[in-house]
Amino acid sequence: MFDTAFHASIPPEAHTVDVNSVIVHLGNGASECAVRGGRSVDTSMGLTPVEGLVMGTRSGDVDPALGGYVSRVAGISAKDYDQTLTRASRLLGLCGVSDFRELTERRGDGDPAATPGLRRHGAPPREVRRGVCRGAGPG
Repeated sequence: MFDTAFHASIPPEAHTVDVNSVIVHLGNGASECAVRGGRSVDTSMGLTPVEGLVMGTRSGDVDPALGGYVSRVAGISAKDYDQTLTRASRLLGLCGVSDFRELTERRGDGDPAATPGLRRHGAPPREVRRGVCRGAGPG
């Protein structure tokens, strides 16, 4: 895990352990962490932080076939696809900025372009609900 040393304690059987709590960080960056006995036992991130929850510029989970599809249909290279998922997606892609504070201010000023991203994050995102359910699953 590349996020922090805290997640180094995730055991191989992470998807089947009892969970005492699920900690969710939502903001420009976002992640979930299942904690048992004060130790990380699972996280929403995978090989990179792109997997998991949507963020200010990161896409979050995407359909595994998307890369091949956009390559065929739009001629996007693997490098450009990776760069888009990592640096130009989600709030930035929807609204042109990735900062929640700026989006809130713009919406208050009547900018309709700020609304989609804020509406998307106004309720617990589907990804968070799914992750909490996975983290609290059987064990």
